Amino acid sequence: MSIASLQESVRTEKPASVTTTTRLVSVVVPCLNESESLPQLHQKLSELQAECADQCEFEIVLVDDGSSDGTPELAGGLFDGNFRLNLQRHEKNRGIAAALMTGIRASGGDTIVTIDADCTFDPADIPQLLEQLRDGVSVVIGSPYHPEGGVDHVPGWRILLSRACSRMYRALFRNPVNCYTGCFRAFRAADARRIALENHGFVGVVELLWKLDGKPGRFVEVPVRLSNRKYGQSKMKTVRAMAKHFLLMVRIATRTISRP
Repeated sequence: MSIASLQESVRTEKPASVTTTTRLVSVVVPCLNESESLPQLHQKLSELQAECADQCEFEIVLVDDGSSDGTPELAGGLFDGNFRLNLQRHEKNRGIAAALMTGIRASGGDTIVTIDADCTFDPADIPQLLEQLRDGVSVVIGSPYHPEGGVDHVPGWRILLSRACSRMYRALFRNPVNCYTGCFRAFRAADARRIALENHGFVGVVELLWKLDGKPGRFVEVPVRLSNRKYGQSKMKTVRAMAKHFLLMVRIATRTISRP
């Protein structure tokens, strides 16, 4: 082969490791006093990024929701440099759903994954969600209540309340699934960025799903395992959350009944 032919071959042939299907996936993580959880999250996301380097690039959108324990400073130290980090901050605590919407609107990817900072859902399961986000699917839900999913060491009363809420929401949503209350989901950014929520706390996580339920496309559930958090404490106020769940159910039922 001549020198000219060899040079032309080098210019036109792509290395086997290069792919033209790489996409940017924004992983939105709401954080409230999660300094104890962040090292574990960083480790798991680092492993995920190395595993998926040929398929997609991850933008890590950490939304600090008024933390008082140095969460944003620690996040910058851990994630900046080896991740595409997008750090957003609320000066005052506004609630998990408000943090999710801040992250969704600030994200740069066409695909969004939302997940808790405490790794109660394993970030290693993110590729399973992305694989199912196909044509005709609007949302993919990581579901511990799927027949093949599971729950590890979570207090029984919390699971009982969560399952009860999901069963009631199932009767009201257009897309019937087994879990409506979890934060672990994948969807298209364009479908979510213009959504406005009335509930900014935990119930807003379900309200966001309800707003997506009104858009074209179906919901898909992927079985995952839910574990009890190893670090920090849950921020949910159970009695208040249950009362707001009831009000949202009434709102959904009223809209459903009045729909032509």
